[in-house]
Amino acid sequence: MPLSSLAFLFEEAAKNIRRHSLMSFAALGTVAMSLAVFGGALYGIYRVNQVVSAQPSQLEILAFMHVKTRRSEALAVMQRIQKLPSVKSVNLVTKEQAWAHFMAEDRLNKTNLTTAVTGNPLPDRLDIRVKNPHELGAVADQLRNQTLFPQIKSVLDDHRLLKILLAGVGLLRVVGGLLAFLLFCATTFIIHNTLRLTLVARRREIRIMQLVGATSWFIRLPLVLEGTFHGLAGGIIAGVIVLIAANSISNLMSQFQSKLSLVSVSAGNPIFIVLLLAVAGALIGMGASLFSIRRFLARA
Repeated sequence: MPLSSLAFLFEEAAKNIRRHSLMSFAALGTVAMSLAVFGGALYGIYRVNQVVSAQPSQLEILAFMHVKTRRSEALAVMQRIQKLPSVKSVNLVTKEQAWAHFMAEDRLNKTNLTTAVTGNPLPDRLDIRVKNPHELGAVADQLRNQTLFPQIKSVLDDHRLLKILLAGVGLLRVVGGLLAFLLFCATTFIIHNTLRLTLVARRREIRIMQLVGATSWFIRLPLVLEGTFHGLAGGIIAGVIVLIAANSISNLMSQFQSKLSLVSVSAGNPIFIVLLLAVAGALIGMGASLFSIRRFLARA
């Protein structure tokens, strides 16, 4: 196709958008809202999956020393644990630090528990993180071995919570993927019907072009360009809406303190989100226009 003809078709597509501004505005608004719902749900599923997937790596093993264990012995145990292949990090919380924290919590909650205790009854504690969350239980069992670590009195680990979290991550991915697919199908269906209505409203123009001998592609291409434009512009608008909503919700959730809020997870590049919805909208608009005009011309 010559460049002059291609430029003419682009010009015709732009004229049609301006000429049918009301219909174009309605189509653009429908596409934007459909993609905003799809993009918002997809972004929400992605963020929830990120946060839940990050939880297992935050779980720790707490190893409590015997009260009479000397500090030098606790440090030696810490070094031995650090050398274990499955261990990522070990942090020593001294009995003085633990007691100071307990007193601060006691004053804050006004429970007055420390007034009934003489001296510091707390032992030194080792906070241990593993490289692979699946190895949490095995490392905890190893630390409970009194032959290997007689200085350790008790070990607390969240292996039951870990199993629940890992099962939840797997379920979330399956359900989230299925939900995203269904939303994509629904979004495509809505956009297809919207663009099809714009063709029906202009069936007389299309019929006149056929009668004067215009080829199918000469009729089809401007309409496909219009559908692509509606999808692209609607995707950009939807991306901006999703970003504004996500930022507002994030600011609201940051006011509530919880274990989940302590986990820092990157929200991703905002430009990527807009580009993703813009490309998705353009592809859906192009495909829906091609399918609709093909069926329309076949019946004309």
